[in-house]
Amino acid sequence: MTTICCKCLKTKTDNGWTKTDSRDANILSHGYCPACYQETIKKIQNYRQQPSEHTSP
Repeated sequence: MTTICCKCLKTKTDNGWTKTDSRDANILSHGYCPACYQETIKKIQNYRQQPSEHTSP
């Protein structure tokens, strides 16, 4: 099974995450590479910290 980052499309290898052609893989699994994971978590945290525009008075 080949794991591919759903954001930057890097492929997980034994040596880390690299930009390779994943079209040759028979079975793909999607996830996040460490860099994209951290970036996504920061966006989620920033979103949660914003005041909601739809709160009742």
